[in-house]
Amino acid sequence: MDTPDFPPNSERSKKGVPDGKNISPVITGTAVRRRKSLRKQFKETFVAGDAKTAVSYVLFEVLLPAAKDMVVEAGSQGIEKLIFGESRRRSLTRPPSGPTGHISYNRYSSGSRLTGPERAISRTARSLYSSHSSSCVSS
Repeated sequence: MDTPDFPPNSERSKKGVPDGKNISPVITGTAVRRRKSLRKQFKETFVAGDAKTAVSYVLFEVLLPAAKDMVVEAGSQGIEKLIFGESRRRSLTRPPSGPTGHISYNRYSSGSRLTGPERAISRTARSLYSSHSSSCVSS
């Protein structure tokens, strides 16, 4: 079966613009590729983003939220001073180091291990263990 040949339906064919592009040389002579300077190579290697992105990040993600927190804290402290006066102790809004408080890693644990009668083996278990271990040794 032979497929029919349909005319093109693009804007270019409707306007009658020719497909050939007029290409003219931009430079005269031969092109020479320059090596990048040491400064540019260092910058491309170690500096990931541009300065505009870094400044906008610091401004909108660090300084602006910190300024908002400062304004809110100043307002709440002012209202507390108006209501309670100066005799009120200063209350901390956040724990000193996260939601769990301070964890001392240089101390022994306090009472989490089982000691005493909870850890002791019952007499029946002890007798079963000793009879099992002696039967394994003698055979």
